[in-house]
Amino acid sequence: MQRFFLYLLPIFKLAEAVDADNTKTLFVKFCDLLINGDFSIASKTTSLLHMFNNVTTNHGMKAYTYEQLVLLCLKEGCLDIIVEQARNIDAESRQWNLTQEERNSLLKTVATVLDGEKDVGAFKVMQAYLRQFQKATDSQIATTEREASRCVVLAIKTHDVINIEEVLDLRAVKQLQSKNKDLFAFLNLFTNTDAKDFKQQLSKFSKLMENEGLQADEILVKKSYVQICSLSTENSNFKYTELSQLLNIDEEEVEEWAITAIANGIIDAKID
Repeated sequence: MQRFFLYLLPIFKLAEAVDADNTKTLFVKFCDLLINGDFSIASKTTSLLHMFNNVTTNHGMKAYTYEQLVLLCLKEGCLDIIVEQARNIDAESRQWNLTQEERNSLLKTVATVLDGEKDVGAFKVMQAYLRQFQKATDSQIATTEREASRCVVLAIKTHDVINIEEVLDLRAVKQLQSKNKDLFAFLNLFTNTDAKDFKQQLSKFSKLMENEGLQADEILVKKSYVQICSLSTENSNFKYTELSQLLNIDEEEVEEWAITAIANGIIDAKID
């Protein structure tokens, strides 16, 4: 199969220069034959990887190949062979000369797959997908409601996502004010309350947290990270008593909290 594609590649390139649309249609059919054909998984994945690495970046063929590769790897349980690249697909695909529709499809597919696999890179790609709709029409934004909801949940779950206001600024997320009020209000809680008030109000969202698999102790830690990163950088020295009050934790817990925050890359600090 790989050898067969090598024979076809020059023909694809010549045909693309004459009739790009029909060439892409033919290319898609070839991919479908490969994926649905009676070939081994190794042959399919290797062939798609070879196609991805060799097709031109014009007319969306590279993006289409990558989408099919991601979906195939998901289906066959071998996503690990491309997961690092998938996590960084937003940056890598910027050189692929994609149309907006092609870019949206690529980012949505990769984000959905990573989210379904509970991968740490899911939020980054989902956020990149939703950024594509900042200048979209209201009707276009309405199509992103599910992804916007997932982006909010991922922002809460991912410990190093600290800039909550950046998520709230996404137009796709703003639509949740009317379409998913509880979830939007929960995200807002991270920026509109201090640590003590946050903990007191957390019980209001117990059902939402249960449905989304959000643990109260993990949420409180997340809030503490948002809280500490919202402080002015003018004052970089804090006493244990000050941090205890700020984070709404016992003073004897401050050192352990700081060690964990440093290990998670949330703060760059020394304990004296």
